[in-house]
Amino acid sequence: MAYAAPNSNKPDVIFPSDAGVINVKNYGAKGDGATDDTAAIQKAVSENLGNAGSRTAVIYFPAGTYIVSNTILPKKDPNAKGGWLPRLTLQGQNRDKSIIKLKDNAPGYNNKSSPKAVLYTASGPDPGWPEKGEGGAAFNNHIFDLTVDVGKGNSGAIGIDYLANNTAAVRDVKIISHDGGYIGLALIRNYPGPALIKNVIIEGFDYGIKSEIIQTITTLEHITLKNQKIAGIHNTGHSFAIRDLQSEQTENSVPAIITVGFITLVDATLKGSSPQSAIDNRQPGDIFVRNIAASGYSSALKNNGSVIPGTSINEFYSLQVDSTYAYSLFNTPKTSLNLPIRETPEVPWDAPDRWINVQAYGADGSGRKDFDNTPAVQKAIDDADRLGKTTLYFPKGQYALGDTIHIRGNIRRVHFMMSSLGVVNSAANKFADGRPIIAIEEGKHPVVMIEGAGDSFGTGATVFPKTSIKHISSSTLVLRNFGGNYENVVGSGPVFFEDHQWCGVFRSTKVWARQLNPESCSTTEGVNVNPYILNDGSDVWILGLKTERPTTIIETKNGGRTEVLGGAFFLAAQDKVPPSMPAIINRDSSQSLSFV
Repeated sequence: MAYAAPNSNKPDVIFPSDAGVINVKNYGAKGDGATDDTAAIQKAVSENLGNAGSRTAVIYFPAGTYIVSNTILPKKDPNAKGGWLPRLTLQGQNRDKSIIKLKDNAPGYNNKSSPKAVLYTASGPDPGWPEKGEGGAAFNNHIFDLTVDVGKGNSGAIGIDYLANNTAAVRDVKIISHDGGYIGLALIRNYPGPALIKNVIIEGFDYGIKSEIIQTITTLEHITLKNQKIAGIHNTGHSFAIRDLQSEQTENSVPAIITVGFITLVDATLKGSSPQSAIDNRQPGDIFVRNIAASGYSSALKNNGSVIPGTSINEFYSLQVDSTYAYSLFNTPKTSLNLPIRETPEVPWDAPDRWINVQAYGADGSGRKDFDNTPAVQKAIDDADRLGKTTLYFPKGQYALGDTIHIRGNIRRVHFMMSSLGVVNSAANKFADGRPIIAIEEGKHPVVMIEGAGDSFGTGATVFPKTSIKHISSSTLVLRNFGGNYENVVGSGPVFFEDHQWCGVFRSTKVWARQLNPESCSTTEGVNVNPYILNDGSDVWILGLKTERPTTIIETKNGGRTEVLGGAFFLAAQDKVPPSMPAIINRDSSQSLSFV
């Protein structure tokens, strides 16, 4: 197993001056490694939080070391009992250059029985949990390109106390403790997930990642854990989908993973210095592992008290059924499909002078429900070729559209800057005939990325598009931190999803998805069902899939292959599933699914 190092050689993230990001230095933060910047950072956050249904601006940390002495809270009034808000994006210039550092021996950070976080995200207002900001509406909480350093003498410190739901991610982040610290990344409040944790390094702490909550699933990819004191990952009840875990527990005799939950783990290298097993799966937990290599441990896995011999595992599932380790309706191999995995391609981060602003062409992000921004946006796209621009951006706001936006020409990245999209509430709305909101058409670049939008805003419109994104181009498409129903035409390029909400129709293509959350949506296709995911002759690989509500989740047909590595399929107590509606349909195709 050889993968690119997280954040390796990643360029600085710098935005145009009119992109609507909030620079913490404009609120008095120094970032000089000496000044206490807590009040300035808190002010930048508090004054730019959105309301319950609107987006918070991106809070930006230019290169520097920002000293803090208290938790940064997602509240407009940090001293209020409640008032928690989601939709918080913390964005650094570069993981290795933008550092938030807890002051050594900070008051309140030396008690593990009452731990305290440096960074903290929350759910929306919920009268049931005013104290901790808990709930299931922690939408669009993102942390990108930062280092969180808990300093010295802070044994009760949590680097990031992370609560997130539906579309949310921690990406290209490092969390470090020098001489103690309690938890690097904590998922310990109601209710974490789904969310994507990718390219994250955690050094030190008692626990690298700790979860105590049963609800939903969290997706981890390219995770490095080093020298924890109790466990790299400690899981009680939660579900994880994990790929490429690099655990180095060589200073302390501790396991890489202790779990009493449901974990799917593929492609892991686990180094230790302990006579115990690298992974300890305890009752009533279940685990699916594939391609695991351990060294410095007596074995790779202990399952419910029984040591599985050997320090490497090709494939193993803990739930034994009829002398095998999988259910199957047919006489087929009792192993996973093991579809080829491709890394999500990156699009070069353009210098600010190569960005083009839709507002410069007349787009209005003020949330007007009757104003169609489509002509202005299309003019910006088509002018980009002449001007040599490659990134189209929507300064933070709410934009209503009445017709299709055609992504083509010289545009290779569309960044919504955490803006919201809506559908025009007027006769100008042309979506009744089934046209998409966004069409990806032939252009000049091999990869096109669309990122940074997930929520819609209500306009009162009565006509909505069936499809948000239609992929026509032969270029590869990446949808990241985004939302909307997707479909492609035969002959289009591959598609990659990272932290995506809503459904998909995949026709004779290749799909790789990390943290896919199709819920409360239907894609009409065929005569019997409305599946969330329709695989029509494609290869579909999913790491981390969460769904809700009674409908068919996946239909695979016409020789398609679908592999789900870690899923959480939820129904509410009031949901009634018709007997004729299966969760999974397979028509002359192949599927392997690891889920609860």
